[in-house]
Amino acid sequence: MPRPREALEELSRTADVFRCRRPRGQVLVYEGHLAQSLFVVLTGRVRVGSGVGEAGNGASREIEAPLVVPALADVARPAGVTLSLAEDAELLFVPLGLCVPGGRVAELLKELDLTNLSLKVED
Repeated sequence: MPRPREALEELSRTADVFRCRRPRGQVLVYEGHLAQSLFVVLTGRVRVGSGVGEAGNGASREIEAPLVVPALADVARPAGVTLSLAEDAELLFVPLGLCVPGGRVAELLKELDLTNLSLKVED
């Protein structure tokens, strides 16, 4: 079984997975919407907010990379929070179609042994 570093290298080489840099403020998942993809956030911080509107009001917290956004278990239900980048970040874009339960990409994500950021509202 590959170690996390080897799993990351293999995942990076997987067809249709690509590495990119995204700017601060980039929304990864909107509250009330289904996730359209999965991200492995390699550097930076992710802001988790609920009820965060145009005026910037609402509760939020920040989580440091590395982490997987959203948790694979949460992709089939609408997000209870908005996830956005709190600073410029490097990440891997992983299309949801590659994340078949029991498939190689799902196994690699487990082997990375990273925090899986939930889309649920936490009390």
